Amino acid sequence: MTSIQQLIDNSPILFWTILLVSSQWHPSLSYLYGSIAAPHENLLYPVLHSAIWSIEILHALLLLCSWPIPKIRGIFDPSWNYSGLATNAAMQMGMHKPLSRYDWFQAGLPEVTRNEDPSVTSRKRVMAWLSCFNINIQYVNSALTRSDSTCGVLTSCVQTQLLPWSAATIVYCFTD
Repeated sequence: MTSIQQLIDNSPILFWTILLVSSQWHPSLSYLYGSIAAPHENLLYPVLHSAIWSIEILHALLLLCSWPIPKIRGIFDPSWNYSGLATNAAMQMGMHKPLSRYDWFQAGLPEVTRNEDPSVTSRKRVMAWLSCFNINIQYVNSALTRSDSTCGVLTSCVQTQLLPWSAATIVYCFTD
């Protein structure tokens, strides 16, 4: 269990992201949101411009994808960018690959084999990767709808060999 002070010391961006996200919906503390938003953005800016090697930063980005800033919507909503950044960071950290076949089925065991943070267990790795996957599927679902235009685009991509039929089928199924 991590104390609040440990979280503030070890990952200020995760701490302030949790505060930002939770304050915007809290019935009696929502007034804090306005005073947290700008300082949070100042903390986030350097994170977006450097390599991410921390699961805490990954978690902060995933929180911002799951509960985006309400005042920024439509084409100005950076959640799509955060999603891509989080997914690529997770891949860079190797979270898209199980540590071993055994670890995959025994999620929760604290085995670490690569040059990784020993506190990041197999379960944390799997859950972070599944969160990235889930968020990406939600964005694909909202961006694509099963319509004639989606079907036409997929058919065209398959016919011109830009997309294998199996991938087109998966995209089509997820837009149901």
